Amino acid sequence: MPGINSSTYIYLLVLGLLTLIAVGIVVAILKVQQGRSGSGVPRLSYREHLKEADQLYKQYHYAEALQHYLAAIRISNKDHMVHYRIGRVYMMLKDLSGAERAYLNVLRLAPDFSEALYELAQVYYRHKNPKIALSYVNKLLLQSPSHIPGLKLKAHILAELEEFDQSAALLKELVEQNPNNADLVLLLGSVLHKAGKWQEALQTYQTLLDSDPSDSKNVRFQIYQVYVDEGMFEKAIATLNQILTEETGTISQTKLRTEMANCYCRKADDSFERGLLNDAMESYNKAKEWDENHQGIYMGLGKLYCQQEDYDKASEAYKRVMDLGVADESLYLEIASIYERMDRFDEAISYLKSIERTNPSAQIFYYLGTLYGLKGDMENCIDYLNKTIHRSPRFVDAYYNLGVAYEQHKRIKEAINMYKKVLELDSSHEEAKANLKFLKSKQYKPSV
Repeated sequence: MPGINSSTYIYLLVLGLLTLIAVGIVVAILKVQQGRSGSGVPRLSYREHLKEADQLYKQYHYAEALQHYLAAIRISNKDHMVHYRIGRVYMMLKDLSGAERAYLNVLRLAPDFSEALYELAQVYYRHKNPKIALSYVNKLLLQSPSHIPGLKLKAHILAELEEFDQSAALLKELVEQNPNNADLVLLLGSVLHKAGKWQEALQTYQTLLDSDPSDSKNVRFQIYQVYVDEGMFEKAIATLNQILTEETGTISQTKLRTEMANCYCRKADDSFERGLLNDAMESYNKAKEWDENHQGIYMGLGKLYCQQEDYDKASEAYKRVMDLGVADESLYLEIASIYERMDRFDEAISYLKSIERTNPSAQIFYYLGTLYGLKGDMENCIDYLNKTIHRSPRFVDAYYNLGVAYEQHKRIKEAINMYKKVLELDSSHEEAKANLKFLKSKQYKPSV
């Protein structure tokens, strides 16, 4: 039997060493894993996990605290308070679904635990499920009728359900029992405002202002909201000016300046709707003095300039809105319509085609088809109108315009089919009826 040569021997020796090293690494990894629980948390006792979790929670390390709480309930899940603490962590992490699961586990173990009922009601309220939220807060109040946070939450939920009278009645009772609770008074004023009882809301806010001027800035801001929503713009502006002179309060000067611009914009919009174009222009210019980057200014100016048939300035105003970060489909359509009114069809088409690839909507296709038709390019008109009805099969105007395009293109059968389709979708469409009758009549003789 031949002996092993030196190169083979060295190869086997190296291979053996590498195998030993690999085995050592695997063993080390397994030891580390054995020292940890399922999710990378060190393997500790039940009490040690809870102690570590509580400490991390106090230090605001919520994600790490959660891992320890979850590791603890994998050892034992019979303590409802641990599930409650898990719910609180999920709330801090803004994970409403996790919080919901945790609080339901609490109630499974302790059905009458009032704080879990309250927290679960909050979860459903924030989840926009006010009816379910109301059922849990009612369970809470059955066993704890004077639970102030629960009563306050119920008032919020009733307002969300637009049960304003019930909400206001509950809050009035609470305010009577707790006259120095400014939060309750502010909430009552807000509910009265939403209920359309703006005069009572103003009186509520003024009473709070007289009794406790320490938070006058925030209270006056609520008064401002009532004035602006009721169209009392001069009083709204005067109130904001008063707030701007106060140094205390949590509302920033930047927010107040933006709100002043918003107020002038609303005043301008109101003047525009009443046909007072000069007043509207003056208010838009005033809004610029407070916040020249307010989108509402340029949206309003665009409408105003269109009304004055100053289309160049209108298009510039709308483009400024887009520069400020609003570039939705409606703005492109508005600018295209301005170019159309100036018979600048190529520019209108170019503007819409710039978003056709990223936003291939039925409305964009329809307007492109219409513009090509106005330009006399019937092939592109027909192409885009067909794209429109493919995207939106019940688009009545697209079928009608396609019928007109086919008719002008001497494609009479297809025109007749389009008018029939229009009438299937809208039997009262008089233009389609007339065109269809004309095409079917003996009076119509297509040119040869």
